[in-house]
Amino acid sequence: MTVSATTTIQAIAVATGYNNSAVVSGLYTITPTVATPTFNPLPGTYNSSQSVTLSDTTPGAAIHCTTNNTTPTAASPVCTTLTVSSTTTIQAIAVATGYNNSVVDTGTYTITIISPIVVNLGSYYNVYAIASPGSWPQGGGIDGFNYNTYDSSTLGASATYKGLVFPLGPVNTVDAVNNKTVTVSGAQYGLLYLVGTAVDGAQLNQTVTVNYTDGSNSTFTQSFSDWGWSQNYPGETVVTSASNRIGPFGNIYNETTNLYGYTFSLAAGKTVASVKLPGSRDVVILGIGLGSVNGVNNLAGYYNVYGIASSGNAPVSGGFDNDGNSYNSGLLGTSLSYQSHTFSLGAANALDASSNNTVTVPAGQNGQLFLLGAAVNGAQGNQTVTAYYTDGSNTTFTQNFSDWVSSQKYSGETVVTTTANRIGPGGVVNNTAVNVYGYTFTLNSGKTLSSLKLPSNRNVAFIAMGLAAPVAQPTPIVPYIQVNSGSWQQISSTTVAFGSSLNLGPQPVSGGSWSWKGPNGYTSTQRQINNIPLSFGSNVFVATYTNPSGAQSTQVFTITVNFGAIGVGRLTRDCRGELGGHTCALTEIAPRIANR
Repeated sequence: MTVSATTTIQAIAVATGYNNSAVVSGLYTITPTVATPTFNPLPGTYNSSQSVTLSDTTPGAAIHCTTNNTTPTAASPVCTTLTVSSTTTIQAIAVATGYNNSVVDTGTYTITIISPIVVNLGSYYNVYAIASPGSWPQGGGIDGFNYNTYDSSTLGASATYKGLVFPLGPVNTVDAVNNKTVTVSGAQYGLLYLVGTAVDGAQLNQTVTVNYTDGSNSTFTQSFSDWGWSQNYPGETVVTSASNRIGPFGNIYNETTNLYGYTFSLAAGKTVASVKLPGSRDVVILGIGLGSVNGVNNLAGYYNVYGIASSGNAPVSGGFDNDGNSYNSGLLGTSLSYQSHTFSLGAANALDASSNNTVTVPAGQNGQLFLLGAAVNGAQGNQTVTAYYTDGSNTTFTQNFSDWVSSQKYSGETVVTTTANRIGPGGVVNNTAVNVYGYTFTLNSGKTLSSLKLPSNRNVAFIAMGLAAPVAQPTPIVPYIQVNSGSWQQISSTTVAFGSSLNLGPQPVSGGSWSWKGPNGYTSTQRQINNIPLSFGSNVFVATYTNPSGAQSTQVFTITVNFGAIGVGRLTRDCRGELGGHTCALTEIAPRIANR
């Protein structure tokens, strides 16, 4: 028989011509094994940090894990949720009373920040959306047989949205897309960007569907404003406005036309295969982009200041400082590096900086906010930047901003770059050096960010903004020392006598992993180390703690060992005053141990 649970078997033997045998009993104790832990989300490749939850179906089971490539045991840290912000392998077992430990489950999370891309729509163009003055809009134009198009001379050759430059299609031919499914190169992107508009009135509750390589999809519902007037729908941003359009016979009509940007958050950990655009002829798309959830996000779409100019071009509308001066594009360049991120800058001689704005950001759990900019017309003290979260809460930061001409070296402020001159009134180069400063603010990474409110002050302006994944913070180590089985003392150094027994037991007591280094090649991976080897003089032990987020902290313990037995002696009576020529006995009294 097969015994699969704890069972007592009783048996007798029977044979013809024989008395039955005595009854015998046998107890078979079967100890069950705890179910194997599971990870959510599943191990794989992701384009942003992940919050990994470990669970087990066995009642009362505790999960222990490691992230340092060592095999977990029941003494390993208890793990329920881990934040993985860089490539990490998690090994886990489940332990429960009355059960054998589970098998070890291993999951590797590869965190790869994917560079954003602009999708080439050339093979999908089916709408004549852009014409030049004097050229009759073909194919009915962007608005479907009303023969109107964007004016190429005012729209420009590209549009910038969320830091991506979207090249616009060729003029006087098909150069936009509607009602198409666009195949994209497979990658685990976190964001979808659309640049386009509605025509013939606003188009409400349109659907955009993103298909993934695993056969699943994400469907988004979005309202699109008519190109002639913005309704400021949620999730919609005016990317650019042109002062006129091209109508029948190629005539110029002085009516403002807008191009809008839209951002959609994609399913984490899935590879994008294609994008299905709205099925309405009255929704037209001129650009598609894909990006990562965390990383640099430009302020394009929120530009309201002419902050950068080229030599010979007068700063428009007061320039960066509202006094007719702007950064010199020839010295500033097209991007800046700060905190290991590259920030794309707006085009010169156009709206390319932002002041006194509330910036909507793609929903995500970000850990850091970066701002690049400066104060003008003097330093601006005690300005507020507010981060709003989807649960209705917010975090407000107070920061002093140096004038772009003179750094005050305020706390939290870094000079990112200094240009030797700036562009002044009339486009003349003004030999006044100006700075761009960088500022970093720590967000509540446990909450989903929805928007950012910049300082309500025209004298503080920014040329770039960024968001990044949470940075793993080290956990402070609390030192404890125990001497000769006495009470634990919260100290990191002590002096003891030779022969003393000494234990080191730093905290925290659970979570993370430990490693030790000490004299003569001593190592350990236990949190508490007992009866540590000591020699005369100074003994230095270094504890390193790696918390569940992967951040490390260290603590140095210094143990000084002195000689222990000190004799306190006296001379015998016979020798007092008679030392010369005599053998005198020295009697030791009050022997004691001196700890020093």
